Amino acid sequence: MTLDPAAYGPTGLEICSSHLWGDLGESEMEIAAALVGAVATAAATTAASKLTTLIGNRHCEATVKEKAQFIKDEVRFINSLIKSMPKELGLSPLQTQCIVQLSRLACEIEDCVDLFHTGKTNTLTYDIDRLKTKSLEMRERIHTYLEIEKKMVPIGTDRLVEDHRRLLGTSHWGVERASQWAAAVPQELRDLLDDSNHRFWVDKNFNCLLYLCLFPPNQDVSTKPLMRRWVAEGLVDGANVAAENLRFFIDKSIIRSIHTSNNGEVETCQSTSQMHACISEKSKSQNFVLVCDGAARITELAEARRLSVHPPANGIPELNLLDDLPRLRTLAVFPADEANPDRYEAALDFFRYKVLRVLDLKKCAPLSEQRLKDIIIKHPQFLMKYLSINLGNINELPRSIMELNQLETLDLSGTASETVTVHKEVLLLPKLKHLLGKFQLNIMESNPLKSHSGLRDFLTNKSTLETLEGFVTGTRYGFQALMSLMKCLRIVKIWCKSDASQANLDILSSAIRKFIRRGTDEPHCGRSLSVDFEACLRGFMNEIDPVTAGILASLQLHGKLSQFPPFVAGLSVIEELCLCSTGLSWEVIQNGLIMVKGLKYLRLVEDNLVHFDMPPKADHLRSIERISIVSSRRLDITIPDEELPLLVSLQILCQALDVSPATANIQINHMNKLEKITLHHQLASGIRTKWEEGTSGHPNKPVLSFIKGP
Repeated sequence: MTLDPAAYGPTGLEICSSHLWGDLGESEMEIAAALVGAVATAAATTAASKLTTLIGNRHCEATVKEKAQFIKDEVRFINSLIKSMPKELGLSPLQTQCIVQLSRLACEIEDCVDLFHTGKTNTLTYDIDRLKTKSLEMRERIHTYLEIEKKMVPIGTDRLVEDHRRLLGTSHWGVERASQWAAAVPQELRDLLDDSNHRFWVDKNFNCLLYLCLFPPNQDVSTKPLMRRWVAEGLVDGANVAAENLRFFIDKSIIRSIHTSNNGEVETCQSTSQMHACISEKSKSQNFVLVCDGAARITELAEARRLSVHPPANGIPELNLLDDLPRLRTLAVFPADEANPDRYEAALDFFRYKVLRVLDLKKCAPLSEQRLKDIIIKHPQFLMKYLSINLGNINELPRSIMELNQLETLDLSGTASETVTVHKEVLLLPKLKHLLGKFQLNIMESNPLKSHSGLRDFLTNKSTLETLEGFVTGTRYGFQALMSLMKCLRIVKIWCKSDASQANLDILSSAIRKFIRRGTDEPHCGRSLSVDFEACLRGFMNEIDPVTAGILASLQLHGKLSQFPPFVAGLSVIEELCLCSTGLSWEVIQNGLIMVKGLKYLRLVEDNLVHFDMPPKADHLRSIERISIVSSRRLDITIPDEELPLLVSLQILCQALDVSPATANIQINHMNKLEKITLHHQLASGIRTKWEEGTSGHPNKPVLSFIKGP
């Protein structure tokens, strides 16, 4: 067998890997090798894990398990061979090919095993035989590659470098481009790779960073959907690991926080321009994400695993896609504001796809009923785990959604139709964790617990639903009757309609009490409850009985209240409280919170507060770290010295505000943790100046910003 190094010319994958490193220092080339190899290492680890689940499956034939074990051993051995490659001089074209082929094999293994677990394939025996042969051939091929490379690179430092450059075929053009790219590798990423404590972490999680290439440059990326995508793609093992990775990236300045909510959580993030350029090169070299803006080649599309379509408002022709894209696992479309839907219509022909895990069409024009049927029925995507679409005026989801039995996230939020009607089949999806939108049960589901004998048992013992944001309560039988059965629920949002019956509100009250009680039994699982009763004509919030030692991580109430709700006053712990348009005064609110402990974030969107003053030595309020007050009316505010010692963020959006740190009303210098102050953008110039002076004189020099308000 003979291989010609010249065949790996200065184009294609090698431009983005080995060709970039021929004339660079040792550390730069090691960094390059580490970044390229990290993708293959993560893929191989995932493939081995998938094969382990197959080996342990009692429904699998013994011969299939034996072959699966063989493939698993081969993948690990190939990965070890690649890891043992010398990297001081970067990666040669042959080494790069080894990594690319391992990644490809690992992805095929993952697809095979995942399809088997859906129960929608009967070709497992054939697929395992094929993968066994392929893994054996790959190991032999890689052995041959490495032997060839040894013969082509003699021993001796100077000669080694010279022959390594000859092997790479590095031209003056290649060296110049390589030097420019290496200089652009962000220092934050270099620091991680230089640190032996973090090198393993990078190997395992670098794919999560590459995933950001899916989004258009300079676009703010919502963190919750991003983490759910990581989980759906199998890039991380569960939501906790996803959250840890995100925190790590932000803490190490690998990505930056763009918008932080008032409670301190990062809501959107973004990679810097330099970081985006860096990971885009690595993504391209590994065929990790293909960005399609009209310039992608057909050969690239054939091997694409993730396709991100960015149709501009004008300029590109209709997409030219292959009839078959069997490897594609993620499809996302991010059209410009005025992009013609015809420009990306070809991407919505779902007959092309076989193993989609993630489908994000939320930014697109509303999906037609035919396209919806294509996804679910005509060309069902059996491996789909994350589905985010714009239904437009489609107001009902078909029962056949049950066919997508691997779904973990179903996001229909932002749909033009006010409420989406669903059937009980949605709740029977065995892996569904996040249901996002505004839902009601089909009117024909008069009592699904009676009509479907297994529904009660499933919701009680098998449902994995954690997020239900949310459902409406009106006259018909609905989610309020099923909510109390779902033991895994952590986040719930509820809208009470104007026609909500007393019977349904009584059922909802009981469900809310059970939800809070479970939080008491599982205090480590933070529970969040949001109830919008603004349209409701009945004052049922005051009729919810308190739960002894009740615990909630977050509570949001939106609607008119005649008194502070007894069930809130009876909570023993609440970390976040948001009250909106309740009509309550501050005196009523702070007296209602006297017995509540652990309050860290308080948000009040109220016009009837009259005044906001911190009573002296109010122990139940001293734990507050963040305050947000929004009022369209004049508001007296008093924060005495030594109160709110833990405050980190203070937001007051009141255009008529006439107090400042220069007056006796507000004392902030004792707030040793204060980092941020946010005020109304149309604040009177004199008061604005006094706040600027007050913050500049604070020991922490907190950031002062002005934003739009009522």
